[in-house]
Amino acid sequence: MSLNDVLLIEQRRFDPASVGSDASPLLVAAAALAAGEPKRARRALAAAPPGTDRTALEYAAAVFDLNWFPGGGGAMFAPGDAEALTSLAHALPPGIADTPVGALATRLLPDALTLRSVAETDIGQGGIRPLWLAFADQAGRYAAVSPAAGAYAALLTADGAHRSRLIEAEPWAQQAATLLGDDLVLYAHYFQVRGDWASAPSGHPETLGYSLAPTPPGDPRPGDLETLLTIADNAYEQAAQWWAGAGSKSGGACVALRRAHVARRRGDPATRDEQVTQALTLASAAGDGATVALATVHRVIDRLGAGIDVPPAETDPVASWALGDGSTSYGRGLVRLLALAARDFRERGDHVPARRTLRLAERLGTALGATDEELLVRSDVSDLYGGGVYRRAVVVLTDLEVAQGIDEIAATGPAIGVLPWSRLATRAAALSSGAAISGEPDLVTRAADRQGAVLRLADRVTGDDGDLQFVTEVTNWIAGDVAMAPLISEIYRGRRLLRAGRTEEGLPVLEAALETLKVSGPGYLYALLLDVVGRRAESLEWFRVAFEAGSLDPEMAADRFVRMGAVDLADRAMAALDAAGGVAPSRRPWGDLARRADLAGLHGDRAGQITLAEEAVAAFEDRQRRLGRDTLRSTSSDDPEVAGSYHSLVLGHLGLSPDPTAGAVLGTRDADHLAAALAAADRGRGISSALLADLAGLEGPSRAAVRRWLRAGSEWAAVFEDLAAHPGDGDATTSRATLVAAEATLDDTEADVGRLVPALVTGRIAPPPEIGSSVERLPEDAVLFSYQLFDDRLIGWAVTRDRIRAVPVGVRTLDVIGAAARWHRAIALGTDDALAAGQLADWLLAPFTPELGDHRRLVVVPHADLAMVPFHALPWAGDVLVATHDLSYLPAISLLDRPATGRPVRLTGPTLLVGDPAYAPERKLPRLPGTATEVREIGDLLPGATILTDADATAAALVQGIPDSRIVHLATHGMIEPGAPNRSWVALAGSDALAVSDLMGLDLTADLLVLSACHTGEGTATRAGDLIGLVRAALVAGASNVIASLWPVPDDAGALTMVEFYRLLRDPGRTVAAALSEAQRSVRALGPAGVRDAYAALADAHATGPARAGGRGALPPVGAPASGSPHPWAPFVHVGLDG
Repeated sequence: MSLNDVLLIEQRRFDPASVGSDASPLLVAAAALAAGEPKRARRALAAAPPGTDRTALEYAAAVFDLNWFPGGGGAMFAPGDAEALTSLAHALPPGIADTPVGALATRLLPDALTLRSVAETDIGQGGIRPLWLAFADQAGRYAAVSPAAGAYAALLTADGAHRSRLIEAEPWAQQAATLLGDDLVLYAHYFQVRGDWASAPSGHPETLGYSLAPTPPGDPRPGDLETLLTIADNAYEQAAQWWAGAGSKSGGACVALRRAHVARRRGDPATRDEQVTQALTLASAAGDGATVALATVHRVIDRLGAGIDVPPAETDPVASWALGDGSTSYGRGLVRLLALAARDFRERGDHVPARRTLRLAERLGTALGATDEELLVRSDVSDLYGGGVYRRAVVVLTDLEVAQGIDEIAATGPAIGVLPWSRLATRAAALSSGAAISGEPDLVTRAADRQGAVLRLADRVTGDDGDLQFVTEVTNWIAGDVAMAPLISEIYRGRRLLRAGRTEEGLPVLEAALETLKVSGPGYLYALLLDVVGRRAESLEWFRVAFEAGSLDPEMAADRFVRMGAVDLADRAMAALDAAGGVAPSRRPWGDLARRADLAGLHGDRAGQITLAEEAVAAFEDRQRRLGRDTLRSTSSDDPEVAGSYHSLVLGHLGLSPDPTAGAVLGTRDADHLAAALAAADRGRGISSALLADLAGLEGPSRAAVRRWLRAGSEWAAVFEDLAAHPGDGDATTSRATLVAAEATLDDTEADVGRLVPALVTGRIAPPPEIGSSVERLPEDAVLFSYQLFDDRLIGWAVTRDRIRAVPVGVRTLDVIGAAARWHRAIALGTDDALAAGQLADWLLAPFTPELGDHRRLVVVPHADLAMVPFHALPWAGDVLVATHDLSYLPAISLLDRPATGRPVRLTGPTLLVGDPAYAPERKLPRLPGTATEVREIGDLLPGATILTDADATAAALVQGIPDSRIVHLATHGMIEPGAPNRSWVALAGSDALAVSDLMGLDLTADLLVLSACHTGEGTATRAGDLIGLVRAALVAGASNVIASLWPVPDDAGALTMVEFYRLLRDPGRTVAAALSEAQRSVRALGPAGVRDAYAALADAHATGPARAGGRGALPPVGAPASGSPHPWAPFVHVGLDG
């Protein structure tokens, strides 16, 4: 066995295990290098006598430890590694490369690694060609070492030319073939390389074909794939035979790994898994540690791609190998391979395997201390939530990245390298972009502060003139972002004021921004803002001029012209876009499809609009189901392009309806498109009957596992909400640790669900509701109103058991949202806004006057921000709507299909009443005597009820009593934080609380859950129509009916309303909606003096004391409500449908 032959590593002439420990230290070291184990080689060399061979092998060991990646190329150097290798190279004795071992160990092997690495980053640039020509000129000298070494060098040269896309690759390969002689190993190596060229033309099979370099134009089209794979199959078959003939298990393992890649590309998982298993078996027997590590990672990626949740510890042996006998750089390369696989999963929309793969990559990178790879993975984790998946997560994670990066670089010393600073600047730019997309002024300001810190570090960057010029260009770019941030923040503040109905404050802010932009600022932003403030004609003219001048991106032009209804301009912009190659491939294909659907609609092609919009919706829903987590499925719908896709589908169907405003009988052809439009609007709402049905059908361990998973998901989201709202409350390292802990808990619970109920993680697309069958669950005397509000269109539907009608209302979205916000705010403060209430009644009720006249019972399915509107308090027929109608609310029509829908509340079962908890002093929450009065009187009405008050009203007691209770009633303080729905809670005794996450984790079988506290019916609306908060959590937890509040609940009037509600609910046949509506009528009729007297009588009967002045919120009381305000009698809404 020749030392030189063993060093021809990729020929795999000898299995590393065939070299026993009794062999010479030099041979043991060479065998360790052949196994990819440079650290073991160094240990063996410690026993070798001094000399040039030992020095050469020590250098080779250092190279393979610091500069070797899977695929046989050099590494992306870790900090200090390049300098260390340069120092070792300079220390080599003169003439060492003239010795046989020195030629291989200090020239051939290191040079090949370096040139392969350069090739990946130089495709199409031409800089690599002279280097390979020089390498080829030197190849002949290795023939002097041995014929095998000459053939090895020739084949490396040809392979390098192929990786560099050089025309010399094939001639050089043919030249290498002439050197094979009758050597079985040379033939095996030759055919393996030939197979590699065919199986992974733009990458390498060891890296699963992934490459950081762009795919060259000459790469095969999909139609050529099978031809190439057949060539690869034949080549690998010959390589396997030659290596088997030579007795090389290591060679057989490498070929098996490559044949697995061919099967992978063919979509043949059975053959793929069989070959990977064979590779592991052969590599283990051969003592080939690197191939074992590589095959392990391949198997992990394959299993993750198949939807299997691989345990985090699966890659721990790889880390142990890399840190013990193996190569640190090769281990880092495996981290990057995992990250590349995760990106591939992400781009395909497979969010669950992408997230799981990044989890393993992060674990492996941390174990290896691979700082650069950890940063890479962290960036990829941030990017994973991009594309509209979870914007808040993107901003928070990127902010933590930048904050930690600033601290780490600032602590490195006075001099900062160009690479770490530029990487930090890139992430700071990503943070700025994410903050801008969020539309949150505070996040924009925070991003600018981070960018300012990065700018201040630029003064400490050192490098040559080219480096410093680059830094100057980047700092100018960042400085522009920072300078614009105050203006962007003001624009978002103005838009927020408009959405809150505070037009008199918001418009001046935006008009001032317009004046600034008119003088200096991006023109497109000026034009966009013109549209926001209602100056659409001016906005359109600016975009027209810019487009015709060629200074406007065709995609932006097409989007704006379609949105503004400018058909001719939209046609021209779309043609320009298509001529430029269309929209680039994206994780969000629905945006372009929806735009094209809208354009078809503008042309009156409603059938074409429906086809394109269906494609858009299907693309989104396919991605949504693969997000895995309920939180992500909800947040992903909070996106204007998603909402626009559903809205376009609605418009298409309405356009094909003969006469939407006249209506039609359900089940007839005239009603088909009306019903399809309503079904499309309902599909956009994040909560569905499919999810609730899945949960209801679970039992035992599966049910418990899903509850833990849902709770952990909400807790995880709450951490992001907290960090977004309070970034300065802790250092970045502590904040990241909190996130990591929440993620780990969620991962653990997700693994349980993946094992017990895999369909919930992989997801399934809920079928669109069949409107006809769904509304059959409505009572005979009921009408259902549903709404969709998008893009300056309000569309309402009125549906009964047998008829459907739709009415488009011509009103700006901002006007509707603003009026809703103004009226809600006025009522919450104890006053009223008659103008806003009248406008809302005109828009939301007046179109359906006939239906309101014919039906007493009304079920309202509001949309997004309309969920804050108390429809029951709207003015109607000279009074308020509840004076003549009983109202219920639903978050989606599809919830009519729940098994519990229509089932009466059972008053005879166990009842749990919680009121007036004794709060911990540090919470500064005042006691609520009115809630004590409330639950004690209700307890008298429902004999046998369990009542928890004072110190007994703990979370533990609540959780213990909930599972068997038919009715659960919580009367206490409530708190909601705008924009942070998972941080909503109701207070319990001591420091306990019932948060959204707690509700999600409960196994509620209650017929009725009453949240008699402030704000419990509020939440955060998504653009597609979902409302995330306590009510949604209660429905997911299993409650059939929920009563919640839309504003602070007065302690006295709230108690009276609830007591009267339960008294009325005892009447046989009385529904929750009827009982609550009648209770509201009764309390309203009492008036302020009557409320005081009635409450005082109840309080005296139970010795509970006077009610707290104000509401049951954690904020200060609003004071006495104004006369005529709905504030005291109308806070409660019924969500559900019984009877």
